[in-house]
Amino acid sequence: MSGDDKEIDIDSLGWCGKNCLLSHYVKPQNIATLAVLPIVVGIYSWIYIGGLWGVTTPEAISHLQVAVLVEDQGFLPSAILPGLPPPLNQTLSFGQLFLDALHVAPLNTTLTWYIFEENTTYDEAIQFLLDGNAWGVIHFPANYTLDVFRSFFMPPGIYSDPVKAITQLRSFQQNMVNISIYLDEGRNYATNSIVNSVTTRVIRGFSATLLSTLLSTYSALTFALINVVNPNFFVYGLSSIVIKFHPVTYFGQNFASYVIMVLTWIASMMVVSVFHQPLQRIYEITEKWYTKSDDTKELDSQKKLHFSALHAAVSRTIGGWVFMFLATLAITLTPQILSGQFHHNYITAWLWTFYVSLSFLAINSVFALLVGPASFQIPGTLFLILQLIASSGVYSTDQFNRFFEIGLGLPFTYGVRGLRAIFYGSLDTPYHWGVNYLVVLAWLVPSGLIYLFLRLRGSHTYKTGQVVGVLQGTTAGTMPVA
Repeated sequence: MSGDDKEIDIDSLGWCGKNCLLSHYVKPQNIATLAVLPIVVGIYSWIYIGGLWGVTTPEAISHLQVAVLVEDQGFLPSAILPGLPPPLNQTLSFGQLFLDALHVAPLNTTLTWYIFEENTTYDEAIQFLLDGNAWGVIHFPANYTLDVFRSFFMPPGIYSDPVKAITQLRSFQQNMVNISIYLDEGRNYATNSIVNSVTTRVIRGFSATLLSTLLSTYSALTFALINVVNPNFFVYGLSSIVIKFHPVTYFGQNFASYVIMVLTWIASMMVVSVFHQPLQRIYEITEKWYTKSDDTKELDSQKKLHFSALHAAVSRTIGGWVFMFLATLAITLTPQILSGQFHHNYITAWLWTFYVSLSFLAINSVFALLVGPASFQIPGTLFLILQLIASSGVYSTDQFNRFFEIGLGLPFTYGVRGLRAIFYGSLDTPYHWGVNYLVVLAWLVPSGLIYLFLRLRGSHTYKTGQVVGVLQGTTAGTMPVA
């Protein structure tokens, strides 16, 4: 045992004892580390908690865009009740009245409203929703106003027969004509739940205002209609129905599309930690391989070291890919087991997750080369937390501060979007899949090239003596992160 490796007898240190040992840790670099770490953790907290803090406030919800399609041309009340005075002899359209209400408070600030042009068809409006351009579509069908009055119409003289009158009064719910609210639920369950609640409340509020206006302003129409319209109309008003595309059967499966990406990122960090070895150690191992052969003895040290670095980079990459291949298999298997059946798209979900994991692995490998294997968790965790908020995994980034739109350029976002397309069919179009693949590839290829460049540059730095290692028999420097 060398002198440096001798065990220290604490009792032999005299009265200072352990205090002398603690003094070895009171160094400027350690103090700086202790001062910086709380700041880093505070940044984590600010991004994650601060980002989610006000996502359900009226201001945040007002950024969600909902489109309105009005095909209702209205009708003339005088067609049912001839002889009504102006303005009751003009066309009445509930759809047009709704559009007018969107321009004044409070509806003008409830959501971001997009009004379709008059020549827009129903199919075009639905495609607008499914392409991700809006979070919902409110649809007033053709002849809506007329159908509403027809559904509440009471045949003349019906009150002379109490039995028929009661039957007609009770059947109003079966005859009600609905305003349709269309949602793409699989796109983001939490945000769509908010849109569902807000749009339903908006229509209910509009209905109450409309009935109040009819009862107060158009009293002549009210008295004229009271004998031919079911009184329940003035009690219940307009009704709506929510129609969901790509409905979420299990909340956990929708949330799994987000959690799977979180676990995949963590797995990539585990791979980097386990597979990372200093370049010095790789050189020592490969040098033993070469010295066993007479042919390789002629290779100079620099070539051997350079090959060692390249060999380490390639072998480590392959090993990491194999690990991620198996890890993503285990991660994506969980929602299939919990759902009680294996869906036909399971293999697709697994392979997509593996593809995204390669970009995660490349990014964390670059972090490890830049700051070292002991410290890469700091930028890796920071980048993960940023992506947790900016990926629209929990709530849409439309509800966040504009800063989090940075997520539109991050791989995590498109990993989540791809899984939701696979699980539910939301945003499952060639265009969206093309964007998903290209963004992930845009992170995978450059990060992989940077990793290889830094790995080989590290070996060059080592062999030229810019950083001194053990092989050169000095302790004047440290090994570059490799």
